[in-house]
Amino acid sequence: MTLINSYAVKQNREQHMMRRQKTDPIDVAAIGDLLRRGEGSPFQPLSGVYLQLQHLDRVRLGKVKMRTMLKNQIIGHLDRIFPGLV
Repeated sequence: MTLINSYAVKQNREQHMMRRQKTDPIDVAAIGDLLRRGEGSPFQPLSGVYLQLQHLDRVRLGKVKMRTMLKNQIIGHLDRIFPGLV
């Protein structure tokens, strides 16, 4: 398996004068062109400690998102109850 960077696909589309066009067939053609030229890097799935760190990071990001949502709700309620306080 080979990993292709999405920015490389965008650059490839721009080289072929398809800047404003973004469709699946055009993206597939750009990816195919990059693979044909040998661009990309081998895919190495995470394992062991790195996989565990990825899971923990996703849990952390979810909790940070939840905290931000709750904070915004509290600020919104305070602003409605005490206008101009916040």
